[in-house]
Amino acid sequence: MNIIKLEGKTKESVLNKALEEANASEREVIYNIEEETKGLLKKSKYNIVLVTKEEIKNEIKSFILETGNLMNIKIETKVEEEDNIFKVYLDSNNNSILIGKDGKTMRSLQTLVRSMLNIKTDMHIKVNIDVSGYREKQLNKLEKVVRRVAKEVINSKVDAKLDPMNSYERRFVHNIINEYADLETESVGEEPNRCTVIKYKD
Repeated sequence: MNIIKLEGKTKESVLNKALEEANASEREVIYNIEEETKGLLKKSKYNIVLVTKEEIKNEIKSFILETGNLMNIKIETKVEEEDNIFKVYLDSNNNSILIGKDGKTMRSLQTLVRSMLNIKTDMHIKVNIDVSGYREKQLNKLEKVVRRVAKEVINSKVDAKLDPMNSYERRFVHNIINEYADLETESVGEEPNRCTVIKYKD
């Protein structure tokens, strides 16, 4: 993966220089700029790390291909990007193995891909993986549960604690509850047993 690392006197100059080297526009890349101050005069310089979104997509596809070979599974990979989030859609000749019990293998693969990208780019790259529509189906089920519990909380005015969820699912629940003027959410507990509580507003 071609990762561009440069330094400059201003944010604008170092970004323009990196974009020129990448031969890309700002919307086609992901980058991070950090300010560094040195010396008695405390002069600042700016360090940039930049990589094109196409490079990231190719790196994800390559990593998934290698992982599939190790698992003896042929995996078809499609990667889309929206708002700097890379959505990875997988399909294979053995989706049940790739998904794992309650999606555990799929989530582990997602963690591995994120870690690989973060280590290589020194940036936090957001990646969401779905296998044969599994995540979408689970979110649809979760939405039905959340809306049912929301109605119960509104009627009873008693808080309801949901089962432990990962951060993506908790955020999904939070977005749904935002639609209800009388309700709010709170996350409690420690990972991996962190839960969302649906609360009635006093």
